[in-house]
Amino acid sequence: EIFANFPDYNFTPPALGDLMRAGKIDSAIAAWIKLIDTQTRAAEYLLERYPVDFFMTVYTASDWGGHNLWRFLEDGGDSSGDSGSLLSIYTALDSSIGKLLEHAGEETQIYVISDHGMGAHTGASYHLAAWLEKRGFMVRRKNRQSLLAAARRAAQKMLPAPLKDRIKKRIGDERLKQIQASDKDAFHASIDWRKTAAYAEPGRHVININLAGRNFAGVVQASDYESYCRGVIDELGSWVDSNGTNVVERVVRRTEVYEGPFVGRASDLYVYWNPTARLGPPPDEVKARGFWWSGDHRPYGVLICKGPGIRRGFAACRPVVYDLVPTILYLAGLSVPPNLDGKVLEEILTNDFRHNNPLRFEATSVDLRSEAGLLSESDEEKIEEKLRALGYL
Repeated sequence: EIFANFPDYNFTPPALGDLMRAGKIDSAIAAWIKLIDTQTRAAEYLLERYPVDFFMTVYTASDWGGHNLWRFLEDGGDSSGDSGSLLSIYTALDSSIGKLLEHAGEETQIYVISDHGMGAHTGASYHLAAWLEKRGFMVRRKNRQSLLAAARRAAQKMLPAPLKDRIKKRIGDERLKQIQASDKDAFHASIDWRKTAAYAEPGRHVININLAGRNFAGVVQASDYESYCRGVIDELGSWVDSNGTNVVERVVRRTEVYEGPFVGRASDLYVYWNPTARLGPPPDEVKARGFWWSGDHRPYGVLICKGPGIRRGFAACRPVVYDLVPTILYLAGLSVPPNLDGKVLEEILTNDFRHNNPLRFEATSVDLRSEAGLLSESDEEKIEEKLRALGYL
């Protein structure tokens, strides 16, 4: 129904990666603003036709803008008329939120949230793979880039988007997926796994141990796993930029940030970058992609709440994104499962609401350890396509 009424509805603008590789920033911004409007009209369409108890919509334009347009802020200008304006993205989002608020009554609970903040990219994640090489944790073969890959990058820059779309249709979906994944495959193929103890892709903030019995060509024995983790962490602590600033703020193991039955699927080490460090331009193999991020995530984002029971003009003390679920449940008059990671943000609530609505905890009947709710292969492919267009893959 949505696609029938809004055929341009999508997660990301079409040919976004091609626009970025071609340096057509203004065209990419215009495509995002057009998509924001389409997404908003689709949301209004649903709100007007279907009564709901809970409604949620997600805009990803601000995330893309923060990652790709932050460099214009660093250059000292970003008025609404500037090329590469991040402000124009936020202006469009602000207007859309205003339109959606017109559909909310006085008794409606409203939450405007971002799942993270944004700031200048330190460049460190792009140099992480090279750092691992330099320290001897990862070994790569010298012949890393093929002529075929170079030709493909040249075609991506030179061919117009309509022609590339026709080529994609002729190639076929399955072959296209293979081509899209080839850069990542080429990176992993460049690694000499027999000599590699720890590895990371350029642009990532995670490091994996090449563990025997788990990884296909693992060389680190289980008995040495902890010592290798400690070794990588200790070495990262001594990494400094050209100004002598520590590049890494801290490193944590996966068991420190995750819990539950799927921890084994997480990476071994997670690197938190020092936001004041600067590593300069990315390596050539990252530049070969055609574009790279100038902005990166920060821990604290946006939370704006409005509605019955919520205090006016109050600033919450560093809430985290997983506090929203228990808070929304509580304000909706529902019990809160005791095993949730977050907590109810009681400090943002009025005294009257808390007095008249005692907080109730009740175990959920949903089996959180079941894999029944896992995504289908088709859904995973759609998410992968979205992440690739945004630059995450």
